[in-house]
Amino acid sequence: MLRTGWSKRRRVGEARDLLAAAGGIFDRSLDPHQTMRAIAEMAVPRLAQMCVIDLLREDGTVAETVAVAEHERELGKLEVLRAEQPLDLDSEHPSARAIRSRAPVTAEDLTDALTLERIAPEPEVRELLLSSGYRSAIAMPLISRGRLLGALSFFYVHDGRRRNTEHMALVSDLADRAATALDNAGMYAARTQMARTLQRSLLPESLPVLERVSLSSAYHPVGEGNDVGGDFYDVFTTPLGCWLVVGDVCGKGPEAAAVTALVRHSIRAFAFVRASPAQVLGAVNEVMLGHALAQRFATVVVVRLDLTSKRARAVVAAAGHPPPVVLAHDGSSHCPSMQGMMLGVRSGSNVLDFELELEQGSTLVLYTDGLLDAGAPLRDLTSRQLCNLLADQAGAGPTAIVQRLEQLALVSGAGRLRDDVVIVAARVDG
Repeated sequence: MLRTGWSKRRRVGEARDLLAAAGGIFDRSLDPHQTMRAIAEMAVPRLAQMCVIDLLREDGTVAETVAVAEHERELGKLEVLRAEQPLDLDSEHPSARAIRSRAPVTAEDLTDALTLERIAPEPEVRELLLSSGYRSAIAMPLISRGRLLGALSFFYVHDGRRRNTEHMALVSDLADRAATALDNAGMYAARTQMARTLQRSLLPESLPVLERVSLSSAYHPVGEGNDVGGDFYDVFTTPLGCWLVVGDVCGKGPEAAAVTALVRHSIRAFAFVRASPAQVLGAVNEVMLGHALAQRFATVVVVRLDLTSKRARAVVAAAGHPPPVVLAHDGSSHCPSMQGMMLGVRSGSNVLDFELELEQGSTLVLYTDGLLDAGAPLRDLTSRQLCNLLADQAGAGPTAIVQRLEQLALVSGAGRLRDDVVIVAARVDG
């Protein structure tokens, strides 16, 4: 009696430890495929000799199958077979039945030819199960928040553990936790995709082709998942000229993205009716103050290129943003001294226009402070230091200059960027 009680307590303790370990394993990744793999690897061989997970798409079809087996010779075989011929959800396979019924399903006598043919019509799958000596299986539906996500199946060489009621309870509990983990991973993946789509919508699809100006740009967001970056850029033309815009909105996430969209589209709208970049930024500032933006502010630099005369002219205004670098064709470079309060702080604007004459071969380089801060705190740059670093790029095209600055940011940050980086280069060709 004492031995029986001790054995039961040991099994309960092992089950508790297993579920605790499972929780930690499931929380390590928010990628659905990696989560599926972690679940299966955790289960084998502690719970069964093979674990199979079939994940469904939104339309109810099988999206992906992950299988982990105890024997190396089986690794990857079932996944390859399922990729070629997905699980038939109308079949008598335990996983298909569990999905249809939304209830646990057991399968006995897998060594029996007729039984095996009924649940696995594919000859290759039958051969795999027979050669490995599987005798029984349990399939559990994966359900989270009322949504059917797929099925979790366990295959056994021996029937003893499978028929144990404590084991069945453990498998059921594990399936519930696995379903929650997969649901969370799926929602995170969906939010990530939505965030990436939103991020792309805040950037120009392509740079315009201009007669007298060559353009190049780079955009490197640092945030992962749904951390949409606040950095943005835009290049567009109006009857008043060609406009270059680079900005940085405070924060990340959907709220920052909403402010980014407001700023970007407001600049575009005002640029059609106002030739002064400073006036454009002043109008955008008032638009921002008219919205409840939860103390979101933005720094922006705007350049209007006037190409109507033989000699190109640039009108520049910056609202709390680093000034552009002007790189002349002879290798000289400078950054205009500019002042201007960031947008969204208070009414009124002290942003002023600064005019530049651009000779043929001159290049304007706009950027966000992520470029300057790439090496912080050990080595951050000032705009004037950046000017000096670009002095050896005389004669280089915009693409080469952008690539040089990308390399500078990565080297400064030891291969890893600390903040979003945006770079836009525009060279006057004639």
